Amino acid sequence: MKKNILSLLILLSTIFAQNEIWDSGELSFNFGYPTPNELASYSGSLIPDTLSGQGCFAFKLFNNDTATFVNLAYETQQLNDTVAVMDIFIIVKRQAGDFQSGVYPINLNLQAPTLFLWIQDLEANNFIGLLETLINGGDLSQIDATIFSAISGEIAINELSSSVTSGTFEGTMISSNFSFLVIQNGTFYAERNIPSPQYTNGTLSFTGFAPMAIQGPFVPIINDEGVGGQSQLTADTAGVGIIGFKSSSLDSIDLVLSSIITTETDNFATGATFPISNTSPTGAQFAYVRGLDMNQFLSSFSNGASLDSMEFENAYVGVSGFLTLDYISDQQVQLSADSILLQKPSDGSITTIYNYFAVALAPESNDIRVTPYIPETIDLGAAYPNPFNGTTILPLITQSSTTIELKVFDVLGREIFAQSHAVAIGRNDLKLNFTSKNFPSGWYMIQAHKSGKVVGTSAVLFVK
Repeated sequence: MKKNILSLLILLSTIFAQNEIWDSGELSFNFGYPTPNELASYSGSLIPDTLSGQGCFAFKLFNNDTATFVNLAYETQQLNDTVAVMDIFIIVKRQAGDFQSGVYPINLNLQAPTLFLWIQDLEANNFIGLLETLINGGDLSQIDATIFSAISGEIAINELSSSVTSGTFEGTMISSNFSFLVIQNGTFYAERNIPSPQYTNGTLSFTGFAPMAIQGPFVPIINDEGVGGQSQLTADTAGVGIIGFKSSSLDSIDLVLSSIITTETDNFATGATFPISNTSPTGAQFAYVRGLDMNQFLSSFSNGASLDSMEFENAYVGVSGFLTLDYISDQQVQLSADSILLQKPSDGSITTIYNYFAVALAPESNDIRVTPYIPETIDLGAAYPNPFNGTTILPLITQSSTTIELKVFDVLGREIFAQSHAVAIGRNDLKLNFTSKNFPSGWYMIQAHKSGKVVGTSAVLFVK
């Protein structure tokens, strides 16, 4: 369940988040000149089982009152450890307003084309750029590959439902060096096996390390930032996930993912709190990936990697903290956290974000309960000295007299000891003594708890 929700969300956010998507299928046709006596066929899913493999999928999206339908089949060949090339066959139909099934003659109008293309020997690293060019009506002549484009013929979309799309195509194609191909008996079929995002708009923010603020609809190819999400409830499992994306450059994006998975479905309700862990298959998970190269991601997925096993240089994974399910309905989901301790797997370093708040909304939501996040009136400052070799002090400011429990965790997220402090209004210096604990040198995570709830987090480096 954890892998399904997170993999789905990151996949949809990285490639596209259309109104309609059909993620697997097949496409075939006869080709040749002057007689089409050779057969080309493709089958598979959006992401193939291996990097050298085939895939077939289709999607339909809306942008500025224009509907675009794309059916895409491809085959990838790995030439060496760093270079892969693709042969891609693409059917494109775009027009102002929506369209349904029907027969459409080839139309080379750049703003509203109806055509099919056969792109050969495209470097796999340029695949995302090709998709963006197709969707946005850009100039394909800038694509470094051999391109055959239809100049006559027709495309028939026989079925266009939420679960299946199918059709036929035929015509004559020409390449940039004036080679001709005749296409006959072309057929395509694609079906939906994964759901579209249930929540397609929203907002997400946090402070602290690399503060982030994201808002808008969940359409990464078209927009520079946005938020979306998915929820699932069965007899024995409940889950929800929210993802935010923000373009950091032409070919990379920042991703923020949070999810809750639980088998205790009775506890999956508004106000429930779930501990964050990167080792447990249930509970809450959090990940922040900065500057994700989309081609690297596609290559990793194509090699069969799961989200958990992927290694990204600038990935940060939640190892401690609590995620609260503030609200959930068919129209909206809202998650928040006081603080989340993050670890960077590539080098083991520790950092913290605060005031995490995410809301994702269904289309045309009419049940909106956005509750602004109000942080605790407790401020846990940075420990000093840090690094330390015996005792360190954590300054804490509170607006009321209370009891604070400090919990200490190792880098594997295991709680190794705890101590309580009675604090007064104003500044308090909480001492933490490692002298008699016989702990090894290294990073340790400190959580401040009030009434069982995390109100502050710090990281310290103990050096014997």
